[in-house]
Amino acid sequence: MPRITSIRQLRGRSGRCEVALDDGGSLKLLPEVVLRLGLRQGQEVDQAAILAAAELEETVRAREYALDLLSRSAKSEKQIRDKLRQRGVPPAVAESILEGLLRSGLLNDAAYSRSYVSSRLADRPMGRRALMQELAQRGVDRETAQGALEAGLAGRSEEELALEAAEARWPRLARLPREDALRKLLGYLARRGFSQGVCWRVARRVADKQDLAGGDDDAVWPDDPLVDDDPGDLPTGE
Repeated sequence: MPRITSIRQLRGRSGRCEVALDDGGSLKLLPEVVLRLGLRQGQEVDQAAILAAAELEETVRAREYALDLLSRSAKSEKQIRDKLRQRGVPPAVAESILEGLLRSGLLNDAAYSRSYVSSRLADRPMGRRALMQELAQRGVDRETAQGALEAGLAGRSEEELALEAAEARWPRLARLPREDALRKLLGYLARRGFSQGVCWRVARRVADKQDLAGGDDDAVWPDDPLVDDDPGDLPTGE
């Protein structure tokens, strides 16, 4: 059975230790693994101990990867799980890491959702439907997403958000022919996740305010459909 002859810190960025064995072999392990396994000079290590060290090394490295991801930006549980899978981390190891992160509070879909909604609304106002879809894509369950939306919207109505978005967008469209400008504004609001009815009411309001409709009963609106509040499908493209 091989015996440990020395344990030394390796130079470089890896931060690993070299555990040298008297049979000429060696193990390269993170210091945490060495400490957790209680490895020391003169200790005999059998094949089971070597396998245990390799498994623990894999777990510690995967956990450090997950922590690094979270230090860069907030992530949902699904996002971390997907990243670990893409890295080739075994499912059992990934679930163990996720459970630890959840217990510690470092991974929290409710907190992540509130932060995400706040950030998206600060960037550009969006409709509930678009925000719900984005959170769903990130693995956030419907109840958690709805709670984050209620907190983030702080009582603001869908129409208020759409008006804010339309007024910010209009200066980029104002020099276009009226029908083109209105069509582009409607498409922009729809892509931001606002319902059809809200899009039309807000677009008309902004046009009136900019004196483009100007009370002209003959103003041309692009393909004015039956206005309702059915959001339908999110349109794509510009």
